[in-house]
Amino acid sequence: MYKVIYAIIVTIASFLGLRAQEFQGMAVYESKTSTSDFKTRMEGNKDMTPDMQKMIEESMKKMFEKTFILNFDKSASIYKEKKNWMLPVKAVA
Repeated sequence: MYKVIYAIIVTIASFLGLRAQEFQGMAVYESKTSTSDFKTRMEGNKDMTPDMQKMIEESMKKMFEKTFILNFDKSASIYKEKKNWMLPVKAVA
């Protein structure tokens, strides 16, 4: 009787041990960029209105911010860059 219970426990433990080695997942990395340096350079420009400066700052910020998605499992890891499609910017008159 003890041999049967012992065999069942060993079988369950070995199954759980093998199952624990199979893993997969996803990780997301987002890069953020500060535009304060660019903003200080634009403040001295008298030809640009504050609205134009804000529009350019937002475009630059979107252009430099990136998102990467990493999918991995036991034998491989693959990353992709998530594309942030920008809509055309309206011209300010």
